[in-house]
Amino acid sequence: MLLLEESADLQNLITDTPDKQYFKCYKFLISSRFGDVRDRYSKAFGLCTLLDVEYIYDIGCGCGYQSLLLYPHDIKYIGVDINKCDCKRNRNSWHDNYSFIEAKYPCTLKPEPNNIAILFYSMSDVRKYVNIYLAAGHLEIDFGRIIITVSKDLLGSWEHCLSKYYTVISLGKSKLEELPIIFATKFEDDINILKSVNYKYDDYDFTVDS
Repeated sequence: MLLLEESADLQNLITDTPDKQYFKCYKFLISSRFGDVRDRYSKAFGLCTLLDVEYIYDIGCGCGYQSLLLYPHDIKYIGVDINKCDCKRNRNSWHDNYSFIEAKYPCTLKPEPNNIAILFYSMSDVRKYVNIYLAAGHLEIDFGRIIITVSKDLLGSWEHCLSKYYTVISLGKSKLEELPIIFATKFEDDINILKSVNYKYDDYDFTVDS
């Protein structure tokens, strides 16, 4: 197993493509400025592979740099955002398992089964969810699993609201910003898998096969 920045296969994919946006995204992905977000996504993707998730819906994906972490695995990544970043026109062609939906959630997604929603908002973005009950209700309709970062003062409210529909587990805190991270699932098998491997969030950092 090789870390992302050491993967020759991924390096070749990015270097050989005529779309130079790949290279820009890759360099940004491994830069220190992206460090906390990269750490959160790599651990979230590690959990997804452990649970054999097939479809990741990244709500508020931004430019979607983090989707490159999944290459060359078979997990389908669907980014959802209203972000107008410069590389939007290239996003759907980055690799076969990546697609992008330009929309503001909640919206009509009709998600594929065996899915997970990732919501890694910044502290300011999390506060935009004034009605957490409503947000949790929308998520419950669409997704069987959720990974979410929340501000410390809203942690109890999110756990309470999500627990109406899911089994909720605290995964710890993000590396640099120290935001609480919650995993919520509707599936008892997920809980059994996590127990069977004595799952610890920091032990399942996502890596890329050589």
